[in-house]
Amino acid sequence: MKEYKSLLKIIIITILIETFIFNFNFFKTRLLRPVETHYKICEGLDINNDGSYTISNSSKACIYFDNLNEKINTINVDVEDSTKKEEVIDVTIYATDEANSEKLKLPTFNINTKTKRSTYHNLYLSGKSDSMEIYFSGLNGHRLKINKISLNSKIPFMFSFVRFMFILGVVAFFYLFRPSSSLYKRKLLDEDSYFYVVALMLVMVSLCIFAVNINPLFKTRALDTSLEYQKLTEAFYKGQVYIDETPSKALQVMDNPYDYGARKKAHFITSEDYLWDYAYYKGKYYVYFGALPVMLIYLPYYVITGTHIDNYVVAFILALMSIISVGYLLYIICKKWFKNMSLGMYMLTFILMFFSCGTIFAAKRPDLYTIPIIMSIFIVTLGLALIIDASENKKLTETKLAIGSTLMALTALSRPQFLIATIIFIPLYYDYFFKNKKEFKKSKYKEFLAIIIPYIIVASITMGYNYARFGSPFDFGANYNLTTNDMTHRGFVFARWPIGIMYYLFMPFNMTLTFPYVEGMKLFSNYIGYTTYETMYGGFIFTHIITVITIVFYKFKKLFKDQKLYRIVRFLIISSLIVILVDTQMSGILPRYHLDYAWMLILATIIILYTIYNAIKEPKYKRIFINACLVLIFMSMLYEFFGMFYDATASLKSSSPAKFYYFYYLFKLF
Repeated sequence: MKEYKSLLKIIIITILIETFIFNFNFFKTRLLRPVETHYKICEGLDINNDGSYTISNSSKACIYFDNLNEKINTINVDVEDSTKKEEVIDVTIYATDEANSEKLKLPTFNINTKTKRSTYHNLYLSGKSDSMEIYFSGLNGHRLKINKISLNSKIPFMFSFVRFMFILGVVAFFYLFRPSSSLYKRKLLDEDSYFYVVALMLVMVSLCIFAVNINPLFKTRALDTSLEYQKLTEAFYKGQVYIDETPSKALQVMDNPYDYGARKKAHFITSEDYLWDYAYYKGKYYVYFGALPVMLIYLPYYVITGTHIDNYVVAFILALMSIISVGYLLYIICKKWFKNMSLGMYMLTFILMFFSCGTIFAAKRPDLYTIPIIMSIFIVTLGLALIIDASENKKLTETKLAIGSTLMALTALSRPQFLIATIIFIPLYYDYFFKNKKEFKKSKYKEFLAIIIPYIIVASITMGYNYARFGSPFDFGANYNLTTNDMTHRGFVFARWPIGIMYYLFMPFNMTLTFPYVEGMKLFSNYIGYTTYETMYGGFIFTHIITVITIVFYKFKKLFKDQKLYRIVRFLIISSLIVILVDTQMSGILPRYHLDYAWMLILATIIILYTIYNAIKEPKYKRIFINACLVLIFMSMLYEFFGMFYDATASLKSSSPAKFYYFYYLFKLF
């Protein structure tokens, strides 16, 4: 009965927010008196028999009002696309008021022809207006019909189920995880706790489904590199490691085919084309991205069905698998070191890990570039969980060690940067194997071999694959990719590191007051040289403020009951910094590279939070701690949620403007 009352409270609060905050304009405009007037044509419109107007196929159209002598508070532009498609048009208003006798240009706004709420807008003019001109642009050759333009129209009440569910989620989050919640009275290891964890995971799955369906661009094969894994699948099926594409003659005769400018010029002259972002080596094309996804998913699917699986499906599957592996890893950490951890704290940190380690990113950008990274997150977190769980009753379970080691070693065939996680064996089991060498008995040899042999096997496969492609067991081929810069001459430049550390970790994001509330940042530095850079949206520590605790992790050393756990935290933090330095030198500064180290920073943060939470005994301070976690984790969630709607290289605004502006007006308050 108590649960039903809680649910009722959450629903009531959600209804109140939807009614009185997101529909504030409904109440605000109740007393407005519509202005009775007729507009006239400036240019670019044809009059219809029913008195409406059609915007002709011009790049710009205009209508105007005069002799208004009214205070104009709102405008409603009732417009529809004659093709019955969704279309976004730009609207710019020039108006006089009591402060401006000459027409003043107001900020341009957009109208989605299929979104009713986008046709109503508040105007903030100074006193009465006498005349007004309205310009329509961005028509893309469509003929748009203007049914009516109303001034001082009352804004109707517009309920949105999508927005209602979003608000419901936010309210439920704060209500369920408030300090007085019963979730903090339950233990994670209690038998009935699994029900709550499964329910949370289903919510996460729903969010992944939402994210993967946001941008339609990733459900097409329009991207230049969208078919690399499919082509590699066909190559493996034929028993070869190169792609069945004949390079252009211009590419084959070039002295340096990796010189972007020269390559572009040569192909312009010959009118030939080449494969973008493939590895090119000695007259053949290769895929330099990790082959593990092909081995485990693409190739088996192709063999069974005879068709190719789409990238977005693979990314979605791996995102779902990472939910399980991440949840399992946190569970094992609690089982090993925090047996009395509350269910509430576990679920709260599980949410943080889900949003921030890369799962949502992979779901919202399910392309070729993300797939090897999210696969590595899945296998490395699952492998780490098994390795930790292998320690039972002062002995190690060889099976779990072998499987965990195999998973972690396989990152070499997916995303080699994740191999750094291998070093975690040292803080975990160095004492067990080497502290007392006299006790290194036969059983320990078996356990040690269970760790080492999988690495030897995977290393042999990886080196053989590299040698077959590039003539060297240690060459992964990333330097041979045909992209915007010559990776073979990139070299090591110390001056790049400060840029990488700043932009990957500490750079503040550009916050705005319009959806999606964050804008990209240009690269500004004193480095007079070239480095690969894609638009960034804030450093990870700045956008996930809760991780700032990792900077002062040593302050909490005395709180760790097991110093082995402290060493693991130190390892995770140092390793994340090493990955940032390596990525900066090898590749540059790109948003998706956050995923290479984010899982380690977040995991270190969570272990520190668990340690502090367990150490606090005073209820008052525990409430303060939970509230701080609640707010900071929500800030990370909000950043990642709105991150679904911006992306400089494949933005929703450019791929589907109508959908973008649907959400734009969904979250618009004023």
